[in-house]
Amino acid sequence: GGLFVSTADLARFGLLIEQEGRWGRATVVRPDWVATMTTPSRPNPEYGLMWWLNADRKALPAAPATAFWAAGFGGNYVYVDREHDLVVVLRWVPEFEDVIGAIVGSIAR
Repeated sequence: GGLFVSTADLARFGLLIEQEGRWGRATVVRPDWVATMTTPSRPNPEYGLMWWLNADRKALPAAPATAFWAAGFGGNYVYVDREHDLVVVLRWVPEFEDVIGAIVGSIAR
């Protein structure tokens, strides 16, 4: 199993979710479903539906509490940060927290 797509396609997926399911003028995923996906779950408040959440800022202290990301095997990530209008795709990067911290830190300066 797994999802095998290009970096550009992962970025498009991140943009779709960042834009609350809208692509141009079309609604591809209902905004209420995107909200549900990025709402803390009962079993784990740091996880929604297939998305990790930063609400308590433990995982990514440098990132906003509203940031969220998908994580795949081997250090593959799609990071979404609406406060900075930012989608980042990382491939084979085990230092996720450090890289996101550097990116967000460079924006905040």
